[in-house]
Amino acid sequence: MRSSVKKSFFVILLITAFFFIGLMIFKKDPPPNVVFIIIDTLRADHTNMGNDKSGETPALKKLFKNNSAYFGASYSNAPWTLPSISSMITSKFPSEIGVVKRNSKIDEKFITLAEVLKENGYKTHGVITHIFLKKKYGLGQGFDTYLEKIDSSDNNLFSITSPVVTSEAIKIIEESRGKPFFMFLHYFDPHYRYVDHENKSSYSGPFLPDRNESEKAEIIKKNLFSQNDLDYFNECYRSEIRFTDMYIERVIEKLKQQHLYENTIIVIVSDHGEEFGERGTLGHGQSLFNEQTKIPFILKLPEDFERNANIRPNFSNIDISPTILDVAGIEIPDSFRGTSILAEKGPETIFMEVNEKKYDTLYNQCAIVHKGWKLIRDFENNKFELYDLSGDKPEKNNQFDSNKKMFFSMYKILKRYIRMIEDNKHISQKTKLTAEEQKKLETLGYIGN
Repeated sequence: MRSSVKKSFFVILLITAFFFIGLMIFKKDPPPNVVFIIIDTLRADHTNMGNDKSGETPALKKLFKNNSAYFGASYSNAPWTLPSISSMITSKFPSEIGVVKRNSKIDEKFITLAEVLKENGYKTHGVITHIFLKKKYGLGQGFDTYLEKIDSSDNNLFSITSPVVTSEAIKIIEESRGKPFFMFLHYFDPHYRYVDHENKSSYSGPFLPDRNESEKAEIIKKNLFSQNDLDYFNECYRSEIRFTDMYIERVIEKLKQQHLYENTIIVIVSDHGEEFGERGTLGHGQSLFNEQTKIPFILKLPEDFERNANIRPNFSNIDISPTILDVAGIEIPDSFRGTSILAEKGPETIFMEVNEKKYDTLYNQCAIVHKGWKLIRDFENNKFELYDLSGDKPEKNNQFDSNKKMFFSMYKILKRYIRMIEDNKHISQKTKLTAEEQKKLETLGYIGN
């Protein structure tokens, strides 16, 4: 009898042991959280990522200096906010989703990154600071919470957004319980108008905060700014980047304090760059040169993610969402145009486009980057520009006339993309701008019809 009880006890103990061993073997790791941060108007050459030591993002460099992060430069598919970020979250080119004008919106038929993550059990949160990201533009699809932190006061020209975005992000992190979360954060401060946060500048020209705004707009419109003005813009722009970098650091530190950092995917990018007189103008939205389309890219992977050291050299906005889903182990929708940058194979060509009116001038262009070369097609002026990016990074030596062999090779590829866009072009859905929104956009440099 006693021997029978011992035998039964041993069997139960053995079964229990096998049960727990089985649980350990087949237990799935919790899905990684996703933090997707966009820093508005941040040029790739103004960061400390990679080998560049002259930038203004020391906090990000320090936080991501270990081998769990990839640093690099990406391309924006459009040189201004609305089409650029719309491409990021839908993984489609702007023309494919009909988001090419200031009153365009994302059609509900297009799947967004937030919708995919929500369907896969994620709690989704957005904190945005730009009119172009408001729900009325379709950017809020798939979010459980979507906070529009846009300053509507009379002082909105020089409003400061980084503290507000960081404060909301910290609340989301602190309140995250159980479910994996997706947090989409948009930092606006490096966008024009600029704030000199350190008050170090000795500038006394027409672009000081207390000077007449109409006069400033006229100077920019007619390109009458001086080198002194440009130096001031650069000084303030760098101050804005340092300020934003400091506040993003607090978000990352909060993830670490909550023991969430290790199992979180972090993506930090910009939507476009900014021109500071390189082509004789200021701002963005008027060209496809690198100062407006080359953007920083940071990807921090979960600690236990098996990394492939080979990342393809060229990628763009449409590849960001597929990359996030790939790392999270979620199936990438067939509707997504882009591919994960961690995939063994991917497209060798980057496509970008702009069709925007600014200061009564229509900028209607498209371009490709392929194997170190860039070809730009200007439809309005019926001209081409061809640049060797490996030997001509500032894109000053147009080889259209001198290198016809390379031009025809590149043009053959560009025509395929133009045909693809024409075949898949979506009729734009429209949203209505209020007078207040239109006025605010004009003060931010979006002037024109």
